[in-house]
Amino acid sequence: RLVSDMSSGSSNAAYSTKQKIDYIGIPLSLNCYLLDSRRFNLYISGGGTGEKAVSGTSVTSYEYEGAGQAGSPYRFKEKQIQWSVNAALGANLRLIERVKLFVEPGISYYFNNGSDIDNIYKERPLNFNLTLGIRTDFSR
Repeated sequence: RLVSDMSSGSSNAAYSTKQKIDYIGIPLSLNCYLLDSRRFNLYISGGGTGEKAVSGTSVTSYEYEGAGQAGSPYRFKEKQIQWSVNAALGANLRLIERVKLFVEPGISYYFNNGSDIDNIYKERPLNFNLTLGIRTDFSR
C-alpha cells in the first residue's frame, strides 16, 4: 500500500488530497555471500520488482476563506506496471541455533512507468532503506 498526502494553496484558498494505491508485486533477488562462517555472514543482494496496482482511491478536500468541503472518493486504476531495481549489503549474526540477528542497508530505484497518476515513486525515485530484524533458519 502506497499512501500519499498532497496539498497546495494559500491562506484563503487551499486543497489537500489523500491517495491510496494497493499494489501486488513479484520481487526477485539474488544473494551472494562474501563471508560465510558458522557465526557470521556477510552478503550482497540485488534484484528487481514488478508491481501492479490493483486498486486506487483519492479524496480531495477544499477550503475557501475558512469554509471547508470534502470531496467524494475517486476510484482509479493504473494500467502500467511499476518496475524497480534494488541492491543491499547485509550481515547475519547467529544468536542461537537457527536464529540470526540481521542488518541490511540498501538502495532502490523506481522507474517512471509513464502513468498520469502522481506518487512518491515519481517524485523521489531513488530510495535508501535500512532493514533490521531476526531471521529463523529452517533449512538445517
